[in-house]
Amino acid sequence: MCLPPEVRANIAQNLLSEYAAARNVQLSHLSDSTTLVKVSTPIEMSYVTFEGVTYVDNLTNKTEAPNDWVPPKVLYIASDHRGIRKLIFCSSDESPKVNFVPDLWWQTLPLPGQNGTLRCHHDV
Repeated sequence: MCLPPEVRANIAQNLLSEYAAARNVQLSHLSDSTTLVKVSTPIEMSYVTFEGVTYVDNLTNKTEAPNDWVPPKVLYIASDHRGIRKLIFCSSDESPKVNFVPDLWWQTLPLPGQNGTLRCHHDV
């Protein structure tokens, strides 16, 4: 016996939210981790793509700095409800030119001198 399409669609819709809730419970056991990154040396970013959107995955310090490298004064952070999508490190006081993206929030973080450290928290 086959159920009518509207009943099957209703069941599928309810199962999708049940699956999402169960998946969140499975992922909740992951421990948070912290990375320290020095502002005094160049910073390298790695990325991860989730559902077609790219997010910042991790920050690490490069081992060598070019001769003309200047430590950043300000960090601009673009994020949405899932995580950080973009980081812009600026050595000048001018704000970067960015395009409008719906549901993307920008924050400005002044960096504390050339010996400062960023503490990065991530859950994967």
